[in-house]
Amino acid sequence: MNSDVVPKCQNFYEVVIPSFNLSTFKSHFRITPTAFEFLYNSVAHLPEFMKREYGGKDQINTEKVLLIALWTLATPSSYRSIGNQFNVCKYSVFICLHKVVKVIVNHLCRRFITWPSPNERNLVANGFSRYGMEKVIGVVDGCHIPIKKPVTHGTDYFNRKHFYSVVLQVICKSNLLFSDVDVRWPGSVHDARVFRTSENYPFDSALCEPDYYILGDAAYPCKNWVMTPYTNNGHLT
Repeated sequence: MNSDVVPKCQNFYEVVIPSFNLSTFKSHFRITPTAFEFLYNSVAHLPEFMKREYGGKDQINTEKVLLIALWTLATPSSYRSIGNQFNVCKYSVFICLHKVVKVIVNHLCRRFITWPSPNERNLVANGFSRYGMEKVIGVVDGCHIPIKKPVTHGTDYFNRKHFYSVVLQVICKSNLLFSDVDVRWPGSVHDARVFRTSENYPFDSALCEPDYYILGDAAYPCKNWVMTPYTNNGHLT
């Protein structure tokens, strides 16, 4: 055996993955087989997937590229271990991941992450009305995505929860579908500042008129188009 050849798993993509049932597939890839098929059909025709430059000698088909990228996003495994599992080199895993993420950002985000149109707002609000809140068309909140400490300006990414992160702000509907996403700021930035510098801020200008609003926690400003909770210092009924 050639000592320079790294042994890899055989037939994981060809045999093992096709044997997954629905729940097993979803547990590993975080989406259903039906959603994966939809994703495949949405991107397979794009020019980025017509070029098969993924490193190594063998071309990797689009389905396998997507599966490698989703597996990488869904697990904390290293590029090396994922490459061994899918029988590709670790550089190919890197290329697959970045290509798929770039395609999703450039081609799919604007298509699926959209603010409710005037004709859709009443339907979206009906989804929230079951919880006793009328005219709500979104809920805003932020979360911290953990990252390694950046080489430059590392302290800017150290958040109040004592780890390094970037801030993800999302406004979503009652069915948990995103209608607005902002992921630009380092972890030390307050949620209110992220909100205030959002691309669509202020949301009342055309997005919440005439009398719709969004919900936010106490970190956000209270406005006629943002409903935030009252501070409970023991006197609320």
